[in-house]
Amino acid sequence: MATRSNIVLIKVNKGGELVAESSYCHWDGYPDYNGLILETVFKKTKDIQKLVNRGEMSSISRHGKVDKMVDRGPKEIDSLANNPSLKQYAKEKMEKWGTEYLYYWVDKSAAAYVPKSWVEKWRVVDFYHPDIQEQRLRLLFSEDQLKNPFKKDHYGYKGG
Repeated sequence: MATRSNIVLIKVNKGGELVAESSYCHWDGYPDYNGLILETVFKKTKDIQKLVNRGEMSSISRHGKVDKMVDRGPKEIDSLANNPSLKQYAKEKMEKWGTEYLYYWVDKSAAAYVPKSWVEKWRVVDFYHPDIQEQRLRLLFSEDQLKNPFKKDHYGYKGG
């Protein structure tokens, strides 16, 4: 069974509107895999924008390479102007796609809309534990996991 996730970039578009651009990822969406890849490989808004622009994906490799879905759809762009909160947006997005996790990155352009500590840092929403929405993704990992993300000692992988 797949562990599905959404990857979201929150930013202000060229028209000055607050938007969320998102992609769906079918496999390995749990924090110990996709979350760790996002935290260790995708560290800049331009890289995250490229990832989201790819649209729906089957999976992301440990090195950040994307395995496209056969019937891949485009990224989605949602206006956040009428959403009461990021928590409500995340709930609606996750229910729509049937995803267990939603990862989001807030671009500098949207800094006026969120707490300063959220800007340019990955955050995670767990569908089954929605309070984790306030959790910074990096805090789920030890420093050793962040330095050597797929070291055999952590998860049984051969290394990255």
